[in-house]
Amino acid sequence: MRRRFPIHLKPLESPAALAVHLYLYQLGPGDRPTERAPSGTSGHIRLPMTKRHDHDEASPGRLRRQIHLLSCDLDPAEDRLTALEAYSQLVQTYGSRVNLVGDASPPFVDTKLILGSLQILRLKVPSGHLLDVGSGAGFPGIPLAILLPDLQVTLVEPRRKRVAFLRHVVARLELSQVGVVDRPIQRYDGPLCDWAISRAFLPLEKWLALAPSLVVREGYVGAYSTVSDWSQVRIPPALRLLSTARDETQANRMVALLQTP
Repeated sequence: MRRRFPIHLKPLESPAALAVHLYLYQLGPGDRPTERAPSGTSGHIRLPMTKRHDHDEASPGRLRRQIHLLSCDLDPAEDRLTALEAYSQLVQTYGSRVNLVGDASPPFVDTKLILGSLQILRLKVPSGHLLDVGSGAGFPGIPLAILLPDLQVTLVEPRRKRVAFLRHVVARLELSQVGVVDRPIQRYDGPLCDWAISRAFLPLEKWLALAPSLVVREGYVGAYSTVSDWSQVRIPPALRLLSTARDETQANRMVALLQTP
């Protein structure tokens, strides 16, 4: 039986939303440079249910248990946990069909993607305005926005199908503090942020070189990395290292927190 979540879901409201639905689910996997998104990509989208994973029934409850085991001083409210589970289900349902993530199985989405995104909370809880660069399917920005409703989050993602998915998630889960910027970070013209974070946008050294230009003075930069890559990185003069932690979900990964002078 399909699990239902007690949250308000936005209905299909316009022909433009249907156009986005067709764009996402008739083109299939892959982002071809010649593809053009239909107009109205900011509309609410109602997406068809696709085949569920055979082991999906094991998913309910796992994410909640893992969140409570996360090594940080955070006790999310019930509605936040429910929204996080709903987001996980959206990624599982549409992830492989639209090539959002490499593995859309429930254990991978819950543990490697969502819990992996939240590892930064073990170093410091973000506040103010956070910029998630190269957000993809919303990692790490959406899990952080769900658990931290006072955090303003801007998701920067240039690929059209992912942008449509992100806007769908924001509308469906009513994440009013989250915005989506549909352009490369080189064309981002918004204000400097308190936090800049990226999970898999650029090679580590290039990310550390770019990130200081995106944050305010004494702003924070989050970096997700393999242990091997971090051992070889040279931290630029524009950043100072505050702390690091091994990823509790993957032994070969880690997260680092840096700050501008």
